[in-house]
Amino acid sequence: LKGVLRGPSASFWDETYSAGHWAFLDRLPQRSRHYAIAGVLRERFPAGAEVLDVGCGLGTLNRALGEGGSYLGLDISNEAVDRARALHTGRTARFLVADFMEFVPDAPGDAVILNEMLYYLPLERVEEAVLRAARMVRGGGAVVISMHQNPKVPSVWKVIDSLGGPARAMEVRDPSTGSSWTVRLYEPQVLMEGWARRKDVSADE
Repeated sequence: LKGVLRGPSASFWDETYSAGHWAFLDRLPQRSRHYAIAGVLRERFPAGAEVLDVGCGLGTLNRALGEGGSYLGLDISNEAVDRARALHTGRTARFLVADFMEFVPDAPGDAVILNEMLYYLPLERVEEAVLRAARMVRGGGAVVISMHQNPKVPSVWKVIDSLGGPARAMEVRDPSTGSSWTVRLYEPQVLMEGWARRKDVSADE
């Protein structure tokens, strides 16, 4: 919760990854959401997708995706990326230290995954992040958002829903821990059109 309140500080993440605080995120009870994300991606892209995983942490999603396509994990923490690279030695995945709000990809991909990261942003920057993700996806692609429950999450979903509803949504729960996540797939074009309509309405008022 402290990280949610203070925002995405690189030093905060480096310190907590170094202390081993986030090691549990790569363990089996936490993988339910990764399997759900991988499932909706396989449904949309049976042959595999070019995936950008934002806030990749230890790269757990890469393992869930399996073969096919390509994977780029992005994280603000040097410590997280170093550990992800060590865990995924010999795999085709790439990991990069970068701030998503400043990151510029080489080319559009098939899917951008905002995996448990939006509630670490100031609420006024959530829409910017979602639209940034939508612009990074080529036609026919997807933006997938996963969030665990915390007090800030309803407000984050409200911002996203103001742009448009998801094409696919599911609730995921791990019975061994009781942890639950919401995973939603959005059409980038719907998000951009929703933003444009709202902008036009504001201009007319």
